[in-house]
Amino acid sequence: MKSCPSCGKEVQDSAAPSSERGTESQASSPAPSVLQRRVAPGASIKRFRVLVLVGNGAYLLSSIVPYVESRFMSDETLDLLERSGHGALVTLPPGIYWLMVALYMAMAVGLYQFSASARTGFTIFTLAMPVLTLFTGVGVTSPLCLFLGGITAMADGGILLLAHFTTLRTRFA
Repeated sequence: MKSCPSCGKEVQDSAAPSSERGTESQASSPAPSVLQRRVAPGASIKRFRVLVLVGNGAYLLSSIVPYVESRFMSDETLDLLERSGHGALVTLPPGIYWLMVALYMAMAVGLYQFSASARTGFTIFTLAMPVLTLFTGVGVTSPLCLFLGGITAMADGGILLLAHFTTLRTRFA
């Protein structure tokens, strides 16, 4: 191996200088970025799908946990938790709440399969929820539900990032 006198790139001993070989862009395709070299071709898809499963699993658990953990709480704690929503401008009937949970799960299935409509719905849903939270009154929650909500929020952020700002966006057709 020797260095090309024109561009300094390492080339075979028999290779002609750059001007005779053509420019780098003519000679070969652009070099992959550091991230592309470190990530195996399908790894982004797997990571995206894991985020979808983890985020939506945590969301589903955070919807079910209050019904289970209430059996293990004191009357004082239950009384405090029932104050959640005090002063709310908007209250959701349980049927609407569970419809939203079902819609969120349906969007998760669509995201897992790279559905463009699921990505759009998920984006709208995820961006609208913090705004709607401003009108739901005082929030009182258990530590476990708060933890699961944090997991959901982080996963949702990662899903939005990957679905809109990486090469995965091309898979949503």
